[in-house]
Amino acid sequence: MGISRILCLIGLHRWEKKGGHTEFSSNVREKYFMCSRCGKRKTVYEAK
Repeated sequence: MGISRILCLIGLHRWEKKGGHTEFSSNVREKYFMCSRCGKRKTVYEAK
């Protein structure tokens, strides 16, 4: 197991923006981030 995997196991991901779109309404923005080390995805919702 490499040092980068250990960092992800303790929650220190390296997030990179992968895209975003608006699916719900015109005043909500969806952003996707992906960890470049382990491939985990997270989604952030924010008001426009």
